[in-house]
Amino acid sequence: MKNVNTTLTFFRTGKECVFALNKHGKKKHTMDYDSEKKIDGFLNNTNQQAPTITNNPTSADPQPVTTTVPTPEPVSTPTVSAFQTALTNIAAQPTDEGKLTAALALIQNGTLNVSQIKQVLELFSSEQAKLTFAKKACAQLKDPKVYAEIISLFMSQPVKQDLQNFFQGKR
Repeated sequence: MKNVNTTLTFFRTGKECVFALNKHGKKKHTMDYDSEKKIDGFLNNTNQQAPTITNNPTSADPQPVTTTVPTPEPVSTPTVSAFQTALTNIAAQPTDEGKLTAALALIQNGTLNVSQIKQVLELFSSEQAKLTFAKKACAQLKDPKVYAEIISLFMSQPVKQDLQNFFQGKR
C-alpha cells in the first residue's frame, strides 16, 4: 500500500490540517495528525463553503485528487459521508478537549440524530466532556423518549442526574 496524506480544510477556523494514513502490521492502520497551516481568506459563519479534501499520494502518482464535499443549504442532519468524515476528525484528536471542540463544531452545522449523538459520545473518555457534548447535541431534540437512551450511556450517577435535570428543564 502506498502512503497517503489527506489535507482537510477547515474554513471556520481558517486552518488546513494534514493527516497521514499509517500502516501498523497487516490489518491495522491509523490516521495521524501530521501538520497544519493557517489559510488566508477563511470563511466565517455567515458565509459558509463546503470543506475541501485533497488526497496527496506520496509515491508514484504526482497528481493530488481534490474533492469538495457538498453541504446542502439549509443544513439539517449531516449526510452519512459528511458525518463519517467528521467522526474520523473527532476521533483523530489526541485529547478530550480537542474532541469536544471538533464535536461542537459538527453540531453547529445542524442537528444530529440520536444514533449520531451516541457515536460521538463513545469517542470521549471523560464523563464531563460527554456531558457537555450531550447537552449541546440534545438541546434541539424534541422527543423525550430518547433522553433515557442518552442518559444510559453515562456511568456516574451524579452526571446522569445532571443530564436528567437538563432534560427536565427542556420540557
